Amino acid sequence: VALDGDALVAGADGDSTTDIDVGAAYVFRRTGSSWVEEAKITSQVPQTGNQFGFSVALEGDTVAVGSPFDDQASVEAGIVEVYNRVGGIWGFVAELRAADAGAYDRLGYSVALNNGTILAGAPQFQNDLVQVSVGAAYVFVLTPSGWTEQAKLSASEGMLDDRFGSSVAINGDTAVVGSLLDGTFADRGGSAYLFSRSGASWTETAEISASDIMSEDRFGISVAFDGQTLAVGAPQKAGPI
Repeated sequence: VALDGDALVAGADGDSTTDIDVGAAYVFRRTGSSWVEEAKITSQVPQTGNQFGFSVALEGDTVAVGSPFDDQASVEAGIVEVYNRVGGIWGFVAELRAADAGAYDRLGYSVALNNGTILAGAPQFQNDLVQVSVGAAYVFVLTPSGWTEQAKLSASEGMLDDRFGSSVAINGDTAVVGSLLDGTFADRGGSAYLFSRSGASWTETAEISASDIMSEDRFGISVAFDGQTLAVGAPQKAGPI
């Protein structure tokens, strides 16, 4: 789910109106104290099991929807579809794929949108060292000719099964990417990486984790960032004993 002003978009990746798990995204708008469904967005390439709506992002009159199990580029390579609202009608704008899309990358597992930039996670990306699920995140920017890939973000300490890209957030020229099984601070404890943009170049600036991180905490499964404050989820953190 994503919220911006008086609009809300919710993913329904299991929607099976046309076929099993094709997916959909619903837009609601607030009028006074009431929320009214404005539109149901469906994929331009609806296929069984694509799970369109697995992730969603919203800013103004633009919605980005992840479809991580899309098979067009390769088996479960994934895509992100972009829609704009014009005159109260939501219309398809672009389909985003990674330039180096590969099988089971699952681009669109996570997605974030801010000021003409889309950040999309592909947590099962396999790197050149044949490390499965090391993960990646892709930056797409809106140019006069449309949406185009600007950069691919990778963790400096990325390892097998880190799942870098499981969550993403972006604000201005700062991106945050969760890596929920990263072992830098604790075995499969998780971490979050920060990147900064200068021009069209992105540089990793920090890797962070919890001060009390422990094995299997899965720190980084979710992230949120408003430019000043960063919140990171760790759903398997054990409570006091």
